[in-house]
Amino acid sequence: MNLIPHLCVLVNAFFWGLCWIPLLDFTRLGLHPLGITLLSYGLLAGLLLLFEKRSILFFFRSKPLVFLGISYGLTNVFFNWAITEGEIVRVVFLFYLMPIWSAIFAKILLNESLGILGLCRISFALLGIFLLVVAEEFHKNGLSGFSLSIMASDFFAMLGGIFFGLGNVFLRMLKTENSIFRTFSIFFGSFLVSAVILALIWLVDPSVFFGKIYPFHLGYFSLNLTYSLIVFSIVLGIANFCLQYGGSKLMVQTTSMLMLMEIVVATISTTYYGENTLTYVGFLGGLIVVMASSFSIFYKGFKSS
Repeated sequence: MNLIPHLCVLVNAFFWGLCWIPLLDFTRLGLHPLGITLLSYGLLAGLLLLFEKRSILFFFRSKPLVFLGISYGLTNVFFNWAITEGEIVRVVFLFYLMPIWSAIFAKILLNESLGILGLCRISFALLGIFLLVVAEEFHKNGLSGFSLSIMASDFFAMLGGIFFGLGNVFLRMLKTENSIFRTFSIFFGSFLVSAVILALIWLVDPSVFFGKIYPFHLGYFSLNLTYSLIVFSIVLGIANFCLQYGGSKLMVQTTSMLMLMEIVVATISTTYYGENTLTYVGFLGGLIVVMASSFSIFYKGFKSS
């Protein structure tokens, strides 16, 4: 068995398990996650375009590449936004409902079997969401401070997981496509999506755009901030390249399963830095989510043995 695709996906998972550290640092300096996504992926897309000028032509000529770019663009925007606004470990747990969405999209687009057990997994995952979101809030705040409304960060985390699951399916569909074109699609799609959302916000309320979303003026950037953003973008690019390479060569469920390593990395790192505020109720819900998400790959392996 070729382990390189598996290792590539794990490298990507390790990065995303630690990415909350630079993202929080950037937001504390006044950068909004939309601005971070726009600048980072814009830089990466521009650099890749210097090496392969045909990338942008192939992107607009190929519907699957466009869909891949949009899917991962929405993934990156929603995940980055959620991780900087919400409880980090909770966001990561909710994001990793992603294997459930992957199984659903694989059924729809790739005709992979879902079956009764798949429906049971989805039901089990819904129980995990209830504990992670509803019961966790009740446990923390009691009846007086309890609200059934889902926090925006929770909603964004789940949306990010949905689009990541969809993106994994498109990666699998594009397994014969050139790696450079797949990577450019992820970079350019993430840049486009963040740019469109920023433009929509500007149309609704320009004062919010300039005052809170992103301060677009050259004097804002210090040398250290610019250097840090460039380094972050390069590491981000390597992680995304690893994902598209590994994800295009592995089953959708396998990619989703390996990416669950991000939860372990995020939990350990946030606990070490004192950023983990999840209670045992939330961890129980998260564990149920992980079990529901993980069962698909174990069951698939059991059937094939």
